[in-house]
Amino acid sequence: MLRTKFIIIAALLIFLISVGSAVIETLSEPNSNGKNLDSYGTEFYGMRGMYDTAQMLNLPVARNFTPPDSLPENTATVFLCSPSATLIYLEPKYIHSLKEWVAKEGGRLVIAPNRHGNTSALKKDKNQKFDNILALPGIRTSYITKQKETKEELENPEDIPQGSEKEENNSYKVKLEKALMQNELYKEIKILKLSPNKKNDIFNDVDELALPANFRYITNFGKRKPKYVFSLFNKNGTSYPFTAIFSYGKGEIIYVADPSVFFNRFYFNADNAVFAMRLLYPDKKPMVIDEFYHGLNIKGKPFWLLTRMPYTFITMLMLATICVWILRSSVRLGPPVKLIAENRRSLHEYISAMSRVFARADARKYILQEAYEGILWHIRRDLKLPPKCQNPYDLSRIIARNDPERAARLLGISEKIETILTLRHIKKNDAINLIREINQCL
Repeated sequence: MLRTKFIIIAALLIFLISVGSAVIETLSEPNSNGKNLDSYGTEFYGMRGMYDTAQMLNLPVARNFTPPDSLPENTATVFLCSPSATLIYLEPKYIHSLKEWVAKEGGRLVIAPNRHGNTSALKKDKNQKFDNILALPGIRTSYITKQKETKEELENPEDIPQGSEKEENNSYKVKLEKALMQNELYKEIKILKLSPNKKNDIFNDVDELALPANFRYITNFGKRKPKYVFSLFNKNGTSYPFTAIFSYGKGEIIYVADPSVFFNRFYFNADNAVFAMRLLYPDKKPMVIDEFYHGLNIKGKPFWLLTRMPYTFITMLMLATICVWILRSSVRLGPPVKLIAENRRSLHEYISAMSRVFARADARKYILQEAYEGILWHIRRDLKLPPKCQNPYDLSRIIARNDPERAARLLGISEKIETILTLRHIKKNDAINLIREINQCL
């Protein structure tokens, strides 16, 4: 028969095992199994090819899972490729810290915003729009041709809301992936010429770029004037601004209109790989790929689930159950117990009891010997003599210098005691009289 106690213990064990397994899972690298839009992604929309290229060329590259305000030392370039607009809206202060790093430390911030623009959450607040957060107010991008996009085509696998009905439906991601694969934006590759810039030859060995057929380009640079602009040309010679470099304090903010140029689907076509390496490593200094705004830091922490329903409710219910169980099992304190005085003997009673013990045991010789040695020890201590002088002859010789009578008493009582200690039986009165005479020598 199951008891309530066993059920509570079982629930507690299940909770501990779940939390323990989740913590163990976080010890491994949060690589999203290569399914998301990040530098681990091996799907067509991932960027694993770019990361592996940097490693093969022995270029210093690192991933950053913490907020970008805690960058590794000697970082020269920070790369944000298709960051989650939802996370940017929720955590814009880290972007602001990046801007301060660019302005004060002279770093380079390369940003390729999400192809599908701002989320509805960002549109509610004009001050929190992506261009304002990046300190590039008014910069705008557009598709080369307008087309009617379905909801599945507009959403990125990165931006699927956590804890929603979509996430619970396992077929949703499969359906979304098929929609993206069938979408002409990713199905058809378009090769365009990259315009050279006489003032900046960073892309002097890049001739063509492979992009989706309906790629994005910059339509308006906004209020901040770019330092350099690199445009794409089609067969008809039409120019499409694609990359702009803006001066910001001591550093630069580089804006790439379409992040698809870094995706696995297009990376190994035309000169995309050369374009990426030239853009991210102009001087071969360390570059950091930001994974915080891809959500890997959040998704890698199991305790983040405590902020989501129904995990919050379940956790609070389990904690309440444990508290009730502890309360029921604990020892409750009652009224204070009255203190009972301990029955101890007084010093007089203790001496009387010991005396009776010694008297019954016929220990007069022992008592007399101890009293005699005690008196000699006391006299030696008063005279401040070493232990080797604790005998009646040495003591009487020293005492005789100041008090001859006391020295004579000490020698006399010493001879009596030595004589009486040789007897087999000592009378009670004799022992008492000797102890009294010994005390007179003090």
